[in-house]
Amino acid sequence: MPKTPKLITDEIATAEKDIFRDYMGRTLNNPDKVLKSESGGKGIELYEDLLRDARVGATLQSRRLAVTGKEWRVDPATDKRQDAKIAEYVSQVLKAINLDAYRRAALSGLVLGFKTSEIIWDYSEGDIFISRIIPKASRRFVFDLDGRLRLLTIANMVQGEELPERKFQLFVNPSDNGSPYGDGLGRMLYWPVWFKKNAIKFWMIFADKFGSPTGVGKYPPGTPKEQQQVLLDAVEAIQQESAIVIPSTLTVELLEAARQGSVNTYETLCDFMDRQIAMVMLGHTGSSESTPGKLGSEDMAKEVREDYVKADADLLCEAENNQLVRWIVDYNFPNVGRNGYPKVWIRTEPEENLKPLAERDKILLVDMGMGKRVPETYISETYGVPLAKDGEATIDVPIQQPALSSQSSAISNDPAQMAEASMTKRFSPDQQNIEDLADASIKESGMDLAPLIAIIDAAQSYEDLQAKIKEAYGSLDLAQFRQVLAQALFMAELKGRSLNG
Repeated sequence: MPKTPKLITDEIATAEKDIFRDYMGRTLNNPDKVLKSESGGKGIELYEDLLRDARVGATLQSRRLAVTGKEWRVDPATDKRQDAKIAEYVSQVLKAINLDAYRRAALSGLVLGFKTSEIIWDYSEGDIFISRIIPKASRRFVFDLDGRLRLLTIANMVQGEELPERKFQLFVNPSDNGSPYGDGLGRMLYWPVWFKKNAIKFWMIFADKFGSPTGVGKYPPGTPKEQQQVLLDAVEAIQQESAIVIPSTLTVELLEAARQGSVNTYETLCDFMDRQIAMVMLGHTGSSESTPGKLGSEDMAKEVREDYVKADADLLCEAENNQLVRWIVDYNFPNVGRNGYPKVWIRTEPEENLKPLAERDKILLVDMGMGKRVPETYISETYGVPLAKDGEATIDVPIQQPALSSQSSAISNDPAQMAEASMTKRFSPDQQNIEDLADASIKESGMDLAPLIAIIDAAQSYEDLQAKIKEAYGSLDLAQFRQVLAQALFMAELKGRSLNG
């Protein structure tokens, strides 16, 4: 029988064992190849510059608003009272700070790879809370070989300074290779932005040539350099002056730029690069895939794929739950027995239209009388309405009774007739036919419903009801009642089969 391998709990493929040695001293370098080859020593600041591009900024804003505009809540670790109290305190702390502003800043880490924010703690009367969260530029931070955040300062511009615990909130776009710097979308956005920026630069040069032709000066052989300079000055003056004067021996001509097709070439290239940016940021190319001029083509460019929204919300919640929430709880409830930590949750699913479901449930539970076969928890699980606990005060909303007609008013004082009228309104026509058969069989048995209804109304408890029914109907011939009831049920079964075909 082979031996069970020894359980290894330590990390083996550490950064220090990396044969490519992507670190200096104890500081881990950002492994992003685009930053290494194109930043010129600027590092992650190269990706911070991308955020100034109009297309990148607009699409990133769409992703931010798609998350920060959602409803959020803090769920307790369990349904115990102490855990609910902890969750409520965390919720109050988060609602009192600039949470949406922090979240918008944190989501720039999608492009940068990571985003850091400093937490400003405060305390009062024994409570420790957050007064505000201040986003910080990612270029100011590095990570050591253990993945801990360090701050670059004038005194330590390479290794960075060690930071205190529970002071900096970190949002990371996960890396496929486990890099603490994360994998920023900037590595995919850099080249489309670079090509678009240079295309626009040459487009502007072309527009200048297109709007103002290039002047060409000609002089005969042997013209002194002084005369050549006079000619050059005259050609340059064409751009600003409406008239020039030159010697008769010199000639000035205008060179027109080719106008056919060039403008479309630059515009097409820029549009293509914008589509690539939208594909990276939104998951689609926006209005470019729609028919121009058709309804919805502009709205498409503003939409974010639902799976992107959910993924961004999950990343935010994970960062907050593993850092902010834990720190708030540990500071304020250090010695309290708890069953875990509460969790921040952002609702990304669209609100369900409960009206058709409520109408269906009314028919099943009320009209067809199936409410006795459905557990109470169905309401809370389906509609999100919590049920009152034992002894808890409830919202006592009186049920609005429909206005009674003159006929119904006349029988309002008769309990038996009221019950019959109420039952008539509760059932569909087909079901009512069955109910009528049952009522007829009861009447045939000679039973009077009025005393029974009066007993039910007057009963103070279940035991009291049993005693009074036994007292009133103890002498009833049960054999005769069973025979009539069996006949009624058999007729109801036949009627139901005929109605259902």
